[in-house]
Amino acid sequence: MKKRLQMIEGTIRKRTAGHLPAALRGEQGVVIVVVMMFSMIFLVLGLALYWLSVGQIRSTETERKDVKAFNVAEAGVDAGM
Repeated sequence: MKKRLQMIEGTIRKRTAGHLPAALRGEQGVVIVVVMMFSMIFLVLGLALYWLSVGQIRSTETERKDVKAFNVAEAGVDAGM
């Protein structure tokens, strides 16, 4: 049984390796590593852009509240004069 499995495994390897160019036969696992690295880079860039936009929205909201408070205070001073 074990010998049969080894024979089947060898046949599968030969068939799989036959579909790849000679230069890539030893580097079958490299593709998944490259894809994972690009995925991680795009994920990090996406998260950075997301946090940048969230920070800008919060900053804009704070600035708007400050300007509104200043305008109310200025109107109070003008009314008092």
